[in-house]
Amino acid sequence: MASLNPNAALVACPSCGAEYEFPASMAGKRGRCAKCGEAFTVPAAAKEPEPPEELPQYIGVECHLCGTRMYGGPDQIGKELKCPDCGARTVLPRPKPKKKNIPAALEGEQYELWEPDVQPLPSELAAHQPKYIAVPCRKCDTLMYATEKQIGQTIACPDCGRKHVVPAPAKPKPKPSPLASDVETPLLDPASAPTERPSALSPEVRRKIYEDERDSDYGRALEKSRRTGKPLEIDVRGRPVMPRWPLVTGVWRMILTEEVISRWILSSIVLGFAGQFLGEALLTPIQGMAEAIKLIFTVVGGMLAALWLAMVAPFIVAIVGETADGQAKLQQPPRLIAFDWFNELFSVVMAASVAGLCGLGVSQLLRLTPLGPTVSATIVAMVVVMVLPFTLLSTLLEGSPFGVLSPRLLSSLGRCAGAWLLFYVQTFALAALAGAAAWILSLAIQPAREGATVLLWCLAPLGIAALFIDMRLLGRLAWLISERMPEEKDESEP
Repeated sequence: MASLNPNAALVACPSCGAEYEFPASMAGKRGRCAKCGEAFTVPAAAKEPEPPEELPQYIGVECHLCGTRMYGGPDQIGKELKCPDCGARTVLPRPKPKKKNIPAALEGEQYELWEPDVQPLPSELAAHQPKYIAVPCRKCDTLMYATEKQIGQTIACPDCGRKHVVPAPAKPKPKPSPLASDVETPLLDPASAPTERPSALSPEVRRKIYEDERDSDYGRALEKSRRTGKPLEIDVRGRPVMPRWPLVTGVWRMILTEEVISRWILSSIVLGFAGQFLGEALLTPIQGMAEAIKLIFTVVGGMLAALWLAMVAPFIVAIVGETADGQAKLQQPPRLIAFDWFNELFSVVMAASVAGLCGLGVSQLLRLTPLGPTVSATIVAMVVVMVLPFTLLSTLLEGSPFGVLSPRLLSSLGRCAGAWLLFYVQTFALAALAGAAAWILSLAIQPAREGATVLLWCLAPLGIAALFIDMRLLGRLAWLISERMPEEKDESEP
């Protein structure tokens, strides 16, 4: 039977063979068998064989004469090795066993953490810290430290060797209390105690002028609605109420106002002159001094066209913006002579550029089809007319000329599909009417050079009027989208 205790020896009785377990401490002592009564001596436990010594593959030794480093194998231990430099012979010793590499962190005192309930207070830890006495050397000014047990003893300076007697530490001076004493505390005079504040008369809260005007406007609108039976035009907050059919009713109110008509006439004159100068530059034959005149006409026509664009761009942005706010006429029309129209001009140019690039891409694709030039030009024009309102409204909604693709406006194509469809039907109908009027004028006017000039002066106001009406419809569409898809405000905003 094997022993379950690794430190016990299993001994059999020499007479009857009964087995007993004896600890290693009873080796060499006498025992008696409990069965047969035979006495016998407990033998010592057999020692485990020691593991064979592991020798390295190469054992180094230095030449005793010149110090050259030589190496030999385990089979050359105790034999002489010949130095390759001086020829001296050196015996290869047996390598000494290496000590186990014990990390320094496992030796000496180990750090432990206090338990939460037995952790001492910082004041208790400071009280148990050993107190040291500073002893400066009077010769080399080296600062030394001594313990309280060394008071009165002599210590030597480690730098100069001068001996000094450790003095007794000075008694700490009592710290003054930060609190004022009774003598220093001033006494307050009861008569100087503050009395009750005098009652202040709060003035009557008067309403603002715009509040009175808003209430009066709402009262007039309410009275008009009751008298005519029509729905209210403004709400309690003074904001215009969107009609049931915003793309149909009330569109002409802004177009027929004085601000729009005056800008229409002025922009038509500027565009007419620009077209006439550019037309003269195209129709003038290149011969002699005519080339210089053609260059002058081209420059003047280009400058007038740029002036027209700079004048019309902020105006159509104002039409779209104030129409989207529900206004029936322009409240703040842009000034003619101003330098704050650059942002609006850049927005219109960026929107038109994106629409033009889309039309250019469609024209390149149509080249691969057998369609004629007239049909291809019509499709390209339709693409430009469809993309331009979307890109222009996106730049205004995002507040940046580079925001030509607004995610909110893109989602409105699905949520307000009927309104978008009606807007595009009206836009194409307006373009068809303008094209039909231009075609009738071209038939009525002879295609001579003077006739082309008259046709140009007739088409300029017609095209600008169609542009203003379409921008008014685009503003109404933006008003409808803002009512059906209100912008979500952040909860942190008031």
